[in-house]
Amino acid sequence: MSILSKVVLATTSIVTGIVTLTAVTQPASAAIDTLYNGADRATFNDATGTFTVCDNENDGHRVYVYAKKLDGSETSKMYDPDSYGGGCGGGTIGRGRWNTWHFCEDIPAWPDDCASSGLTYE
Repeated sequence: MSILSKVVLATTSIVTGIVTLTAVTQPASAAIDTLYNGADRATFNDATGTFTVCDNENDGHRVYVYAKKLDGSETSKMYDPDSYGGGCGGGTIGRGRWNTWHFCEDIPAWPDDCASSGLTYE
């Protein structure tokens, strides 16, 4: 076997190994769940445990997300830090026995307006 043939064979083996490794390390069923409150939007990525919360309304009401576990405990509120400033906020949760996540608009002197969805991130 010539030197060129050996180089081609070795390169092919390395590329095949990289492609296989990449395919194996990808999440099997990543999904992004989205909740809306008017033009405001929040997402949860179940592959990374990441929430994103975006305040898209110039109404003076901040928006936030939080998650609840099956035992009733919950995360702290994760706000859009600049409110209606064009950016988004959020945070990440660790794996656990999660039950629901909630996206809310903070309305002073009234109950917050919330949308909710089921959550699986174990």
